Amino acid sequence: FEYLCDQVNTCGNENALCQKAFDSPGIHQKIDSYENHMSVSYCLKGLDKLSYLAGNCSEKDLGYLGYELLGRTQLLLNVPETKFDCKYVYGEMYVYLACIGQCATSICPLEDPIRHDSCLGQYPSRVYTLADNNFLTFLLPYGDNKYHNNLFPCDNGRCIPYKQVCNLANDCGDFSDETKCTNHFICPKSSNYMPLSSVCDGKPDCQD
Repeated sequence: FEYLCDQVNTCGNENALCQKAFDSPGIHQKIDSYENHMSVSYCLKGLDKLSYLAGNCSEKDLGYLGYELLGRTQLLLNVPETKFDCKYVYGEMYVYLACIGQCATSICPLEDPIRHDSCLGQYPSRVYTLADNNFLTFLLPYGDNKYHNNLFPCDNGRCIPYKQVCNLANDCGDFSDETKCTNHFICPKSSNYMPLSSVCDGKPDCQD
């Protein structure tokens, strides 16, 4: 296996089969949920990366902007201890990793906490609770007696789930869910978001 996808056409058809791997970003992500535990896993192309994957991992609590929320189900992330570049990470994975400090150059896109009057007209199943015994907020029920607040407050008053943050799309409607993200290129005229892997790739992705 050490010669697989090494760009030397040893088998005759090897390069054709491996071409997609050559062109794709090196990091792929997966989130698995088990009760109150979340496992973040990685797949790096090339067997020479196995030594990196075998490195030490640790569990980190995502927390919520430093606030203690009464009744919130703890979510633990099992992540490598080494920081890395998150430029090919999107959605909830980006939020999780940036907000626990695992991204080398990306900052957490969450700044403003969810308050009791946030997301008006949305989430009728909300359950009110206290944050740091200081201000009123709310949680959303899921599963069996579990509660989360994995919501991003848009500047226009709407709220969206983490999976729609930093995902190359204007889900808020006012672009606030993409403003603090470092994983995209903005087309000059159309203002469309493009993944960094599409920049200077020889293809006119922006169409402008």
